[in-house]
Amino acid sequence: MQKALQSLPWVGKVQVDFESKTAKVEVEKTRFDPAKIIAVLTKAGYGGKIQAKDLAKAKAMDSVIVFRVLGMKKAKSGAT
Repeated sequence: MQKALQSLPWVGKVQVDFESKTAKVEVEKTRFDPAKIIAVLTKAGYGGKIQAKDLAKAKAMDSVIVFRVLGMKKAKSGAT
């Protein structure tokens, strides 16, 4: 999952916590696209969503934003 998220050119540091089913993702604000984050997670065989409160905080910040992706779960298709 970390590698998939970091494949986006505007994603920096990623911290994945499978136990809490969250990922903390640092991105460049000017290039940030929440839909692409979810699309990359889905393509990698995971689901997830970005909380509205985290998006609101992210939009208020100046440069690098940090938010959590919640509800991650491995798809049953057997993807690794």
